[in-house]
Parts: sequence; C-alpha cells; structure tokens
Amino acid sequence: HKSEEILNNLNFYSLKKYGASVINLDNDENIIVNNELFGSFKRFHLPKTLLDAYVVISVPKMKTHCETGATLSMKNLFGLLPRGDRALAHKGNIHEAIVSIFHFLHKEKRLLSVVDGIVALEGKNGPTVGNPVPLGLIVMGKDLVAVDSTCIKVMGANPEDVPHIKLAATHGLGSLENIRIFGKGIEEVRRRFVFPDLKKIRGGSLRAKLHEKLFKKYPYMASRDKCTLCMGCVNICPTESVSLNSRREIVFNYDKCISCLCCCEVCKAGALDYKIKNETLYSGLRNLKKTVIKTIRAGQKG
Repeated sequence: HKSEEILNNLNFYSLKKYGASVINLDNDENIIVNNELFGSFKRFHLPKTLLDAYVVISVPKMKTHCETGATLSMKNLFGLLPRGDRALAHKGNIHEAIVSIFHFLHKEKRLLSVVDGIVALEGKNGPTVGNPVPLGLIVMGKDLVAVDSTCIKVMGANPEDVPHIKLAATHGLGSLENIRIFGKGIEEVRRRFVFPDLKKIRGGSLRAKLHEKLFKKYPYMASRDKCTLCMGCVNICPTESVSLNSRREIVFNYDKCISCLCCCEVCKAGALDYKIKNETLYSGLRNLKKTVIKTIRAGQKG
C-alpha cells in the first residue's frame, strides 16, 4: 500500500503524540453515498472517517494533469474514492465524477483548501512526471472553485478551459470571477506553465467527443531503458488494456484503451508518454486557429 508507505516515510504517525488521529483512508470502511447531480456518476463510496468529520481540508500540490488539465482542490478530493470507483469514473466522464464528489461534500461539510505552490509542477505528463516550478506560494480559501480558478490563472491559463472547474461553477458551487484576493495579486506571481493541451482535455459536450474521436490520445512506451517493470501501469489501467507480454515488455491494447492516461500518470520513471491521433492535422488546425485569432485581433486594433 503506497499510501501507508508515504505516511511512514513522512513520519505522519508521530503526530499521535500530540493527540491527533492518523488514519489511512485506504484501510477505512467505505460508505455508499448518492448524489443525483449527474446520471453518469450518482452512486459512489466515501470513507466513513470523512463522512463523520465536520470540516474537510483539501491540501493538494499545484500540478498540471494529463487527463484533467490540473490537479488542485477539487481533483484532490477524487483520491478519496476507492480504486473501483475511480476506475468507473475514468471509464465515464471524469470531470462529472470530480464535481459529483465535490457537490456532495459541498452540501454536507465545511470545506477549506490549502494549495501547496511552494514548488509546483508543470508539463504535459503531470502529475507524476514534469518540471518543478518554484513559486514560493500558498493559495487557500473556503470557496474551492475560486481557489482552483485563482491557481489556474497563476499558472497562466484560463479556468474555463479546465472542464471540472467550469462545470462546478456552472452548477453554482463557487466563483470563477470577482474573487477577493488577500496578499499578492495574480499578476505578481503569474508564471506561464507548460500544460497538456487544454482544448483536448476530455469533456462531455458533443464537440469534445468529436474532438476526442478524431484526435484521440494514446499512450506508448517512449523509453524501454527507463522502464523498471514496476507494473504500476498494468495495475492501474481501468480497462486492462496494458499488459506484460512473454518478452517481459509493456504492451498496449488500443482497441480497449479509453485514453484516460492513468498509465502515464502513474509512471514515475518517465518511461511512458502519449501521442495524438492525426497529429499533423491537429497541429495544422491549431496553427490555423492561432493565425485567425491574431488576424482578428490585429483588425480590431486597426
């Protein structure tokens, strides 16, 4: 159990001498909860300890994420799900799953977010592989949508391009704009992060689904020399499309792959990467769009 290993390595259990309880939620009893916000993810499990708590504090690291764009306050809550529920969410609409969990806790608990941006992470293969970004920053607040929106702006992107953040705001769970900020302003600390392509991040609209079909992401072994055969990618795949062949090589079944990129996310060695189907067409359309936007803006200024 990696969570147990982390708790031990970071010496969390020493907090018991101060009267604190340290509980590995992976070993906790899970309770079924219902949330009718989305039909795609209306029944899931949460730890009993969480449901018994009065206040829930989300303490994420500020990082990009290859499937959801970024992992911040709301995405961090996704980790409360047992593995089986996470697999179901990846097979469906992960953005709706993230917002379903947040919506349930938003109704039932007092929430606080403390985002660790002291050293953040950027890169298209986040949250596991990427480049450290020393920001020396902590972002915190009670409105998790506002906190995540602020973080995305600090990272140099538009929060409306991150589907679960926009979706949560659309359902009245927090604010994207008119956010009161204490301390340094966004412009003082902004840094343009390297993101996965936010326009390609999987959403629920027809346009997003067509985009996903035409420009599907698929993982591949970028460096066999780096691969340690830890089997993390095999064990985490929700559709069992990653396996070890008779030559002890990691292989992919693309007919079963749903492009969740969990395998890339879990690969700490950086052996895996992903490509985009019809990449030449994709790059050409992106460049065309940029040219059109620049031409329109130049015309407006003229």
